[in-house]
Amino acid sequence: MSTPGRSELELFRAVGEGDPDAFRELSSRVARCVRFVLNKMTDGARLLGEIEDLCAAILCYHFATTLPSNT
Repeated sequence: MSTPGRSELELFRAVGEGDPDAFRELSSRVARCVRFVLNKMTDGARLLGEIEDLCAAILCYHFATTLPSNT
C-alpha cells in the first residue's frame, strides 16, 4: 500500500516506475480535486457522474506527455 504523506511528485515518480498503489493514491487525489472544482463551478454538479472519466483523461494526458517514450 502507498506510504501516507507521499507528495504528488513522489507519487508521479512511483507511478512511472509501475507502482499500482501509487497510481491508486494519485487517482484518488485527482478525483478529490475534480470533485472540488466541479462543486465550485456553476452547473458543475451535472458532471459529477463523469468524475471517473475526467480523472482517467487527466492522468492519461499527464503521463502521455511526461513519461519518456519506450520507442
